[in-house]
Amino acid sequence: NGSQGDGAEEGGAKSLDSAYRIQPGDIVLIDVWRVQVLSQKVKIGMDGTFVYPLIGTVPAQGKTVDELRAYLTKALADGYLVDPVITVTIDTKTQRFFVVGEVKQPGAFTLEEKIDVHQAIITAGGFTDFASKSVKIIRKSGGVKKVIKINIDRFAKEGKTNPEADIQAGKLEILVAEALT
Repeated sequence: NGSQGDGAEEGGAKSLDSAYRIQPGDIVLIDVWRVQVLSQKVKIGMDGTFVYPLIGTVPAQGKTVDELRAYLTKALADGYLVDPVITVTIDTKTQRFFVVGEVKQPGAFTLEEKIDVHQAIITAGGFTDFASKSVKIIRKSGGVKKVIKINIDRFAKEGKTNPEADIQAGKLEILVAEALT
């Protein structure tokens, strides 16, 4: 577990893309070295904050894990701890994506590792007999909505080279499997 290869940690926590911005509903694991009482698992509230001992309300929404770590380090160093060593990780079990439309088992699924649109469709039981094999990825991030169309047959033949086809953590990902017209 000491290698930095995949960033996996115990308990389902992974260091996600360093550009990932914390969202309401995320579960954040905070570890303060040698101060067990301050090492906590917190859920980000719908207002984008959480309550933390000694500090009170902590604004977390929109921060990266590094920015949140720096915020907590500064706040705890201000009169509470001498040179606090803090680790912040996101519990990836809270990352979800949605598959709807012409798939056998539509619904919400947990994003446990990096997957592409083809793997996401397989996770949802595969296409129904009425599917066109065309999938729309509706991606929302920071109020911006983007729609990406992927033809699964072409995607599989081309060796899965489209980076837009990866399911992205930290964004609302909805996959719509379209019907034959």
